[in-house]
Amino acid sequence: MPTSKTIEAVLQNLQQEDERAVLFALDLAENLDAAVIAPRLPLKLLQHPSPLVRSRSLKLFAASTDPEKLKEIVRLLEDENGEVQAEAINVVCAIRKEDAIPVMRPYLESPDPRVQRSAIECLLHHGDTEIREVAMATFRKLIANPGTDGAAGRMEAARLMGEVNDPEFPGYLSKLIREESSIPVIQGGVSCCRQEKGSDPSERRYHATRLSEDKGLGAPGLDRIWCGCGRNFEGGAPGFQCLA
Repeated sequence: MPTSKTIEAVLQNLQQEDERAVLFALDLAENLDAAVIAPRLPLKLLQHPSPLVRSRSLKLFAASTDPEKLKEIVRLLEDENGEVQAEAINVVCAIRKEDAIPVMRPYLESPDPRVQRSAIECLLHHGDTEIREVAMATFRKLIANPGTDGAAGRMEAARLMGEVNDPEFPGYLSKLIREESSIPVIQGGVSCCRQEKGSDPSERRYHATRLSEDKGLGAPGLDRIWCGCGRNFEGGAPGFQCLA
């Protein structure tokens, strides 16, 4: 149990301007009781010049009931940074649930796939049959966008399939992994398989190995896919290490 002195030290560091100092304090704050820390979070975190600080802070503010802080969270729906926008959508959706649907629908048309993914997830969780079909139509566009230009969208589609349990997703996931040419997107698909199929390492190794063989990628390609499973592959290319 963190002491009051520890909590005070974390809160003091969250007041810093230095990005690294604040991110370190956020690491600590994320392990504290949200009910204790959220009411005392400084509003300036949501106005910090660093997009990474703003996006990381948003998750902590989800437990806040302060009207001023909620107003600032809503303002970040229009943030210039796509990752911040996407996280603001997640938080607003978690707070408002069904009431967030009218606010979220326009973000399905965002040019940023990260923002689209968050909006789709919100509508799939809280929408009725009609709203869910609107969200799924956007998902289908993301996953069907071909070539290099569409890789970011396909990556977000893979992430979405790992986060949301929808009966339509297994078919799309199987097709994505079989036909995809982008290694990062394949990694996203394998990670999604990991979440669906459990965390057994031997099973993840099997899926990664089959993918590498099917696509003729060899040991280096297998290593890169295995990194998508969250660990280094034993027996892969000499000296290859996943980057944390």
